[in-house]
Amino acid sequence: MAAAPAAMALLIGLLASNAQAAALPQPTWNTLNGSAPLVIGHRGASGYRPEHTLESYDLAITLGANYIEPDLVMTKDGVLVARHEPNFGATTDVSQRPEFAGRKTTRTVDGQSVNDWFVQDFTLAELKTLRAIQTRGRATTYDGQFQVPTLDEVIALAKTRSSQL
Repeated sequence: MAAAPAAMALLIGLLASNAQAAALPQPTWNTLNGSAPLVIGHRGASGYRPEHTLESYDLAITLGANYIEPDLVMTKDGVLVARHEPNFGATTDVSQRPEFAGRKTTRTVDGQSVNDWFVQDFTLAELKTLRAIQTRGRATTYDGQFQVPTLDEVIALAKTRSSQL
């Protein structure tokens, strides 16, 4: 029974700390309801790492994202992978890979004719040989270092990081 007074003291200490914290001025946010904004790492932290890579999602979490949000495209063999568009010539090193030169094709994307490489024409094993590159004029420091992740890999990362927070 000697532990009970210690546990009560801890509980009272926590309640006192919470009461003191509640008495402090709370920050106000320029949001519709004054609450802290919800931060969503869409494509991960794509300004810092190639978009839709595990490293980009991981950095978004490290930087404080409440959620990470991948876009998904299905491979030829039915696996969901994280890519923003169904075509990936601008976001991977596929154009530098002669073994895939013959896979470039023209398809209609959002009503536009696009000549590119498309995820649906590649198996997961083939996609895993490619490396992501940075787009939209961002720094290219990490080009060629990261793979295209599957949805399962993104979920596993989210679970792991959630358990560490």
